[in-house]
Amino acid sequence: MKNTRKNIIFISIDNLRADCIECFSNKGLLKKYNPDFSLLKTPTLNSLAKDGIFFENCFTASSYTTASHASILTGCYPITTGVQEYFKHQMKKDTIFQLLKRQYGDTYETFFCTDFPFILGKHIGFDKAIDSYNVSDEMKIVDSIKKIPDNKNFLALFHFSNVHTPYGISSLKKDRKEFYKKTKLLSKEFGIGFGDVENNIEWPENDRSFEENILRKKYHEAINRIYVKGDYQRLMEMYIEGVTYFDAHRLKNFIDALKKRVFIKKAS
Repeated sequence: MKNTRKNIIFISIDNLRADCIECFSNKGLLKKYNPDFSLLKTPTLNSLAKDGIFFENCFTASSYTTASHASILTGCYPITTGVQEYFKHQMKKDTIFQLLKRQYGDTYETFFCTDFPFILGKHIGFDKAIDSYNVSDEMKIVDSIKKIPDNKNFLALFHFSNVHTPYGISSLKKDRKEFYKKTKLLSKEFGIGFGDVENNIEWPENDRSFEENILRKKYHEAINRIYVKGDYQRLMEMYIEGVTYFDAHRLKNFIDALKKRVFIKKAS
């Protein structure tokens, strides 16, 4: 059976350094931290780059997630989209989701999956013309795409936060063992207890459990202490290990699921 769909999938990996993609050739900026390059392994990202077109020079319209994603989805600069301050203003321009829906109507199904609903959320307008807005459950979206009839198309955006601190970790639900392992070792090394983090609020992530927020705060406190010491080599190696872990686990599982459940069809 011939697949005649006109489908679009955006994959956004928040905070990913280009030179921490293994196949990226220019490691000049990375070398100044003198990291152990044997820690960097990104076969999933390498495969995506090999199978597609890999641009080594890219520029962002903004230095933070909300405004940059508003620009990606509208093709406009932040001064035009209206999204210039953190988490405050609704988008003034139509996104590609809205444009597709307006032109093609229900022939397109639209999906938006993000790990950061408080910066890519409904209060800013990222849910406009979205049939299914989802938080951190990319496999659910993949399963929904699989069920779309052959006479319909889809547009989906998947936004991953794993490369932020805690490096490589998605959530307590997805990475419980690794999360506890990393946090326990860092807390022991720096003597970080509950009292050191109970009032330390980094982000208003009310969707996370109390247990997870405490673990994240302990990890962030350890990162801060390493930074204050000026041990930038260690910070970079922790970051690289996080990219490697994400590539080998969540990203690989996601790409494998897309290929198996969405793009591979049995001949009729």
